[in-house]
Amino acid sequence: MVTRQTRFSDVCGAMDELKRLHYEERERADADPLEIVSPLLEDARYMLARMRQRIAEYDDYRARVSSAIRRLDDAPNADTEPADRAIAFLTSLAQSPDRYAAADAERIGEAAESIRSVASSLEHELRERMELALELNRLFLEIKRDRPWILDDGGASSYKNRVEAKHQSWLPPEPHRSILLDRLASSRAEIIESEQPGGEPMIQFDDGGSMAMSQIRYDDAVQNFHPASQRPAPRGRLYRRGVPGS
Repeated sequence: MVTRQTRFSDVCGAMDELKRLHYEERERADADPLEIVSPLLEDARYMLARMRQRIAEYDDYRARVSSAIRRLDDAPNADTEPADRAIAFLTSLAQSPDRYAAADAERIGEAAESIRSVASSLEHELRERMELALELNRLFLEIKRDRPWILDDGGASSYKNRVEAKHQSWLPPEPHRSILLDRLASSRAEIIESEQPGGEPMIQFDDGGSMAMSQIRYDDAVQNFHPASQRPAPRGRLYRRGVPGS
């Protein structure tokens, strides 16, 4: 799905604004709903689709991991008893020089080959299990993409420094920059590279919304991100799951 700019970083912000328009600017909305209301609905449709797409990616990841684990569960285990018996036999001979010297060379060779055979089987098992573990890691990296999952405080700080160094010409001004970096470091948004003219990255929020990196602003009143060109009405969040004064 092609990334497009939304008016908020999540569906809740769009629905808050839709309700606010209905109660506070009903005449304006009624006069031109195609211009006023439809963009919010298009944003909601797009954000829901983005979230469904990501859920489908997780479902595919789960299925592929399950398949790999089933192969791991079904992998045969080598019978090591022949090696144990051969080692016990050779150990008993080695502990008695006279017996070792009198032992048939062919029996000693057969015991050695039993040990070698078991070792070869175990080596095959190790390679097979390692390859499955590497497959699980590859699947994890695919679903993770460039999101900085599993970061401690030091790792988060290092990640934010790398983002600043790489995208300093596109990052928004403070305080929006720090808030965005925190959101990225917590893996609640990701950077989509070079979808805009001039190579500007887009930010894809986990809640479905997306915006050009340089345009991102955060509004404390609505507790939401928005494009610099579309500042939200400050009363929007009052309509979260209700109507003021009702």
